[in-house]
Amino acid sequence: MSWSAPLLALLGTVVGASVTLFADRVRARRDQNLRRHETLRNAYGTYLGALHTTSEELRAVSLGEHAADVSRQSAARTAFRSAKLNIHREQLVLLAPERAVLAGDEAFRTLRELRDVVAEGGDLQSVEYQQVLDRYQAALGTLRDVMRADLGSPALGHGVTF
Repeated sequence: MSWSAPLLALLGTVVGASVTLFADRVRARRDQNLRRHETLRNAYGTYLGALHTTSEELRAVSLGEHAADVSRQSAARTAFRSAKLNIHREQLVLLAPERAVLAGDEAFRTLRELRDVVAEGGDLQSVEYQQVLDRYQAALGTLRDVMRADLGSPALGHGVTF
């Protein structure tokens, strides 16, 4: 009796099973990367949206668009909380690489400075408001570039503004 045929069959089975397991691992890793990419993309979009909503709310307060019985300082603080920016910031901290977290934190801190300028009476015409707004917009541009790079998209040109 020849053992070569059963050994070859066994070897074929082992090789086939190994290839299948390897293919399954590759597929699972790819699926995991796709889910991570989608989750991160959603977190980035949500954070950018919250930053935008917050800056628009602060702009409205700087234009005097708040209830007359509410102090400007209180209106600025309420505007800053309106988009739940802190919640989205924590999501960024949990999901994003350090470079994106640092860029996101810079945009957050600069927007918080803008809140303080608005609370103290700064408006669109004031020099201090414009200086902080310029820094915020620069931080926001950097954040977008970092996020886009992390997602595999090219950076936006410097002439692109929102």
